[in-house]
Amino acid sequence: MNPSTVNPSTVNPSTVNPSTELSPLPLAEGAVERARALSLGHRLSTETGHGVLTRVEQAAARAPEQPAVVDGDTALTYRDLLARVVRIAAALEAAGCRSGEVVAAVGDRCADSVAVFLALERLGAVYLPVDPDWPTGRVADVLRRGGAGRLLHYGPDRSRGSEPVRAATEAGLPTLTAPPADPPADPAAAPDGTPPTAAERDRSLETRYCIFTSGTTGRPKGAAVEHRGMMNHLWAKVRDLSLTATDRLAFTAPLVFDISIWQMLAPLLVGGTVVVVRQDELSFPRRLVRFLERSAVTVVEAVPTVVGWFAGEAERRSTPVLPGLRWLISTGEELHPDLAGRMLDAAPHARLLNAYGPTECSDDVTHHEVTRADLGLGRLPVGAPIANAALYLLVRTEDGARWRAAEPGEAGELFVGGLVVGRGYVNDPDNSRAAFHPDVLDPDSPTGRLYRTGDLARFERGSVHYLGRVDRQVKVAGTRMELDEIEVVLGRHPAVDQCAVTVLDVDGRPELAAYVTLRRPVDTDELRAALADALPRAMVPQRLVRLDAMPLTRNGKIDHRALRDTTPPGRESRPGDGRATPTADTPGKGSTMPSQTTADTSAIDDLPPHFRLLLELARPRLSARRTAEVRRLASLPDLSWGDLLEAAARHKVLPLIGRHVDRYRLDRKQGDTAGFPYPWVFVSAYLGNRVRNQALSDEFGRVFDELRAAGLRFAVRKGFSLGEGEYHDPALRRIADLDVLLARADAPAAHEVLTRLGYVQGSLADDGERIEPYSRETQLFWRMNLSNQLPYRRAAGRPDVTDFNVDICHDIFQKKSGVSADAAELLDRVVPTVLCGTRAWVPAPDDRLLDLCSHLHKEATSLHFVEDKQDLQLSKFLDLSLVAAAFDDAQWERFLGRVREYGAESIVYYALHFTTLLYPRSVPARVLDAVRPADTGYLEEYGTLDGQTARWEEGFFQRLFDSGRHRAGTVSNVPLR
Repeated sequence: MNPSTVNPSTVNPSTVNPSTELSPLPLAEGAVERARALSLGHRLSTETGHGVLTRVEQAAARAPEQPAVVDGDTALTYRDLLARVVRIAAALEAAGCRSGEVVAAVGDRCADSVAVFLALERLGAVYLPVDPDWPTGRVADVLRRGGAGRLLHYGPDRSRGSEPVRAATEAGLPTLTAPPADPPADPAAAPDGTPPTAAERDRSLETRYCIFTSGTTGRPKGAAVEHRGMMNHLWAKVRDLSLTATDRLAFTAPLVFDISIWQMLAPLLVGGTVVVVRQDELSFPRRLVRFLERSAVTVVEAVPTVVGWFAGEAERRSTPVLPGLRWLISTGEELHPDLAGRMLDAAPHARLLNAYGPTECSDDVTHHEVTRADLGLGRLPVGAPIANAALYLLVRTEDGARWRAAEPGEAGELFVGGLVVGRGYVNDPDNSRAAFHPDVLDPDSPTGRLYRTGDLARFERGSVHYLGRVDRQVKVAGTRMELDEIEVVLGRHPAVDQCAVTVLDVDGRPELAAYVTLRRPVDTDELRAALADALPRAMVPQRLVRLDAMPLTRNGKIDHRALRDTTPPGRESRPGDGRATPTADTPGKGSTMPSQTTADTSAIDDLPPHFRLLLELARPRLSARRTAEVRRLASLPDLSWGDLLEAAARHKVLPLIGRHVDRYRLDRKQGDTAGFPYPWVFVSAYLGNRVRNQALSDEFGRVFDELRAAGLRFAVRKGFSLGEGEYHDPALRRIADLDVLLARADAPAAHEVLTRLGYVQGSLADDGERIEPYSRETQLFWRMNLSNQLPYRRAAGRPDVTDFNVDICHDIFQKKSGVSADAAELLDRVVPTVLCGTRAWVPAPDDRLLDLCSHLHKEATSLHFVEDKQDLQLSKFLDLSLVAAAFDDAQWERFLGRVREYGAESIVYYALHFTTLLYPRSVPARVLDAVRPADTGYLEEYGTLDGQTARWEEGFFQRLFDSGRHRAGTVSNVPLR
């Protein structure tokens, strides 16, 4: 049943005004008839009255043991899912939830996400997803404007979503926790053990869900979608993808994005399986590919960035990826022909769908299967409209007062009508009137509403060609242009991997800036020439900036706002100058080359070739320029590969270099440059470190869970916070142990937790199989001189890991440094994150950088580390440079304030000064000037913390690579057993 008009009496008062209150669309004479004649769309009888739950009930009766939802080790059959839905619905109903009520649901993506949605559908309630990580202010605003009647908290980790729960409580809303899974018996079940079916009624006009989208003003807008629009879209996916009971669809989308709805529901219409992909699986390309392959997923939806991951993994393997895949759907932003071609090569067995649609219109409104015949086009079509969607192109008249129909081949603004159009924005009449209009183009429209997308498009042979956002149409130097058009031309160049174009405000005038990531080295002039060959001169960007990686929004789209912040206005920008994801290769926001280091760095030229090569390789990513320099150095006849291996291992960057050899194909000859010999030695270091760090991750994730369960606040220092953060791949960094910041008062409780897990405060015995407790001498020394607990160890009994080591620290500074920053204070500023596959916290950015400075200073000047040849390690300087390079001006000011607060200027200057010698653009000169002491003679001293000050006999670069640098008569008094 598809009602042809909206009955105002059925509209939930917490949603939107009926269409009769929307502002009319001013049309030019003859526009209605012409727009209808040129419109795209077709009608198809579609069942929209019944709910998804009806199909789940039918599947549960037909094939009760068929898996409905797979979530890690949990697999819900259709019978299990139905029972879970009934149980949650019963709890909601008992709490007073009724049809038409808006229920805010907060929890991580999991099996219960599906059950919660279906429970609300069963009751006729409105689903309003809330992100567990949203700040309290945003949650309060969404709850208020969404008209939420209560908040439902669900998921296996109930600590997630505490902020939304608090916001709801403060707003006076009742909160409810979903009942636990797997009850011993379902009291709501019928006598034969089968849960009762939902009452049959026509649900077409019910408001089914409300998604808050980001608004151009920075305030989110809540788009309300009707049940009939949702069901029409779900059936369109089933038809166009030919979904069956054998399909396994990946549930990857954040719950606050509209694509999550079809991902978790469409398979259930045909008896298929929803495969939940947890966030930790989505963090790294290879991890995601492995998970999808292991889970035998047949349908995946992804933004183009992730599509690029899949293509890149296939190119790395030289074999197809995702062998079980039937369909890959690209959505969210434009899919370019070059990437589509790479994906068709990467998975020739799978079909590629380009989809487009706004949240306000029940998700996708067009589908297009991309074939090789499309790859020669400048832009890929987004396709023909799905059933029961009507598409129109309108253009403003010359006076700007009215709209006319776009003529064939002419670009216009896309309007959507038909069954798919949602109700509008909840409790937001102004924005609703600006985007939704009465549908005067179709007197038989089932909704009576027409939605203005704000997107430019062109119709060609029955298909929609997306041309970009209207708000990306700009005027520069008197020329009106589409930024998307420039991106399309730039993206065609074979060397360009990703690109984006923005407009900067430079001294009050607009200036085009293009940002690129590259697949191979290319000269800037070559890119400019390619742009000039296809575009008017005014559309060729004045600035070309090479990035190591594009900044992304949370849902994987390119973050144009972050790009605009990358290159400071008024500053000449050359390729490689700016970045959105800072690395040690290039400066952070507003940073400049520290002038005082220029003369010192000349000492690098006096180093042997293997040390110069090591310095080039010691960074997480290589730019095209650095890759060329690496190849040049590797071809020098006097290079000692044995010395390079020894130095790389001592400086703990061998896994990083192994990844470079693999990623940049450094083992292959290129032109006159030779490749790296024995590539398996380097690559094996990376692969072995990945296995080892995964074992550490599994173990430390268990430690995090137990510390949290004990109610302890903690923050993770260094290690995995850097590996999964700045390095974006833990296998690139050699991780020795787990460093945890903990309040001193919580030490006894933490000791109890670690003891229960099998940890002992001691050192590894000579047999490598036992942990021997520390001597009384060591225990006494530790308590008197150090600010952390004696290390905890547990024998691992593994060939790749001898023991697991946990260090608990109560202060980021050493006692004898004269500086103190107590953990209890730092823990008040921690930042939540996910590490080792579970919830954890890291110090605030300024505290984190201060911690790294203190740690580097301690190891570089303490006799214990000097004697053990671990005092100067490139990996420590690289860690610090990566964190520092990400700081903007405001963060540097906060950091300097923190340094002054603790009186840590000399410690910080020591660490930052030597870091800038190795990574010159990581720290602004003004920051170094702000912390530089009057007397810098201490930079050449060590042993001061031990009370045995000695002076170095060599310059920094010489001692950095001299393994026998400690020649003084001082001896560390730190006991080792």
